[in-house]
Amino acid sequence: MSKYNQDNKTTEKKIDKKKEEKKQEADKKSDDLMQKKKEVKKEKTGFVGVSQQRTPMHKSTNPSTGEFDEAKEKNGLKNKLKEIKVEKPVERQKKIKILKNKNLEENQKKEESKSVKLNFNEEQQEEQESDDLPEEIKKKLEKKKSERKAKPLKKKKKKTEKKYVTIGKAYIQATYNNTIVTFTDLLGNVISSASSGMAGFKGAKKSTPYAAQIVTKIAAMKAKQEYNLKEVSVFIKGVGNGRESATRSLNSNGLIVTSIKDVTPMPHNGCRRRKPRRV
Repeated sequence: MSKYNQDNKTTEKKIDKKKEEKKQEADKKSDDLMQKKKEVKKEKTGFVGVSQQRTPMHKSTNPSTGEFDEAKEKNGLKNKLKEIKVEKPVERQKKIKILKNKNLEENQKKEESKSVKLNFNEEQQEEQESDDLPEEIKKKLEKKKSERKAKPLKKKKKKTEKKYVTIGKAYIQATYNNTIVTFTDLLGNVISSASSGMAGFKGAKKSTPYAAQIVTKIAAMKAKQEYNLKEVSVFIKGVGNGRESATRSLNSNGLIVTSIKDVTPMPHNGCRRRKPRRV
């Protein structure tokens, strides 16, 4: 063994000894701290550690022996039952009825306030839209309204909720003699309809584009007011002059046109044609 190697070993042993001494000191300090903490706990609570920790005493345990007492438990339950007031089923039903009636009254008030606002807005819209129509047609529409109101009232049926059709279909039938516009829901049930004869046009004026414009306005007004119609897919039938003006007036009356389809019947060399007139 060389002298150099011997010196290295001695230095290593010294370093190890120092490390062990430091560890021992640290362990001692930690033990002292733990003991101090335990002493403080003893002074405050009178028990130490997790194993010696006191379990909370049950109400029915005997404090002297620490055993479970059944008689005490039964007495405690009886006292609890006396304290709890059990509601009779009749009283409970009465309370539920009162709460239901209150909720119904509140809902009715809310609906009434909403309906008043809607009616006011509808009346304003009617006035604005009816100003654009000619006076003769206005008078006719007012007459019809008054006739409807004057009709004898039938027996009241059960109130059904008013259906709102926001998306529907518009059928425009434009012939050489007349233009008829009908609005339906998606199933095909008629919402409103109008024709140029109904609007007050006679003879050759029935098939004019102006008549078609007014007819669509009347039908659209009714559909918007009664059913809140907004979107429409158009189906055109016939080759009259009121085709284009009717489709354009739909858009001008505040309806969104999603699609336009031509449904005029076309013969595929079906029936034999009439013989031409000799002039």
